[in-house]
Amino acid sequence: MTPGGTRPADMTFIVKNGGASCASVQLANAATGQAALWNNTLAADDWLRFDSETQRVDVSGDDGANWSKSNGGLVGTIPGVVGGVSNVLTLTGPTTGTYDYTFTAKG
Repeated sequence: MTPGGTRPADMTFIVKNGGASCASVQLANAATGQAALWNNTLAADDWLRFDSETQRVDVSGDDGANWSKSNGGLVGTIPGVVGGVSNVLTLTGPTTGTYDYTFTAKG
């Protein structure tokens, strides 16, 4: 992923967990050197949202219709993205499912 421009951008990253629960979820960006570990169990088919602007983690058990704050067990900094370079995002924890992200330029 390469966002446009050269200014930092905030990012929202949504994990749509598959059919197996996982003990923790980590999101890292090698370009920024930032990583966040959410040290909680993500249940099967639940969604998890990382927001780098607010440094908030939310969980949804109903396909994103309703979200609950879940910052307990959060260690590190939820990464944003850097413009003009390739941002390598690494997600560890879920073994099945999908993810989606959006980013907005600061300024």
